[in-house]
Amino acid sequence: FSNTVGSFIYPLYGQGELPQSFCRCAAVKGAIY
Repeated sequence: FSNTVGSFIYPLYGQGELPQSFCRCAAVKGAIY
């Protein structure tokens, strides 16, 4: 599972990482949240 991307973040890290991943993506794109 070392090179998986996209929707595989859920089974890899669990449900708690989903909001964090969205926040990280928004921060990288310069969004204010």
